[in-house]
Amino acid sequence: MAVCDDVGDTLVSGIFRGSLAVLVARRGALDEARRLVQIAGVSTQGSHIFEYVKIRCKAAQVESFGGDRAQAVAALAEATKIIDGMNLPPDSELHLVRDESVTMLECGTARDEPK
Repeated sequence: MAVCDDVGDTLVSGIFRGSLAVLVARRGALDEARRLVQIAGVSTQGSHIFEYVKIRCKAAQVESFGGDRAQAVAALAEATKIIDGMNLPPDSELHLVRDESVTMLECGTARDEPK
């Protein structure tokens, strides 16, 4: 991530941070995971909408691991609003990523995983 930051590649550093946030949340370091996903969102919002939607889904997963259902639902609602505005087919990658996050939240998968 540091190399991407150094060369100004905010897209790639945002993608890495979003993925790392989910892994860090699984380990129970929720403050760090939230920080990473917030930076990832800023890095992708506006100019990389496809990746931004994925980051919002990862934010929902992070919040699900932390047991904050309201924040997870808010992140998914934002992702869904953007996806709906893109007129994508139901089997698109963004729908699948969002659906995975919804399932994780509904099933309580994140909180039930061992740390």
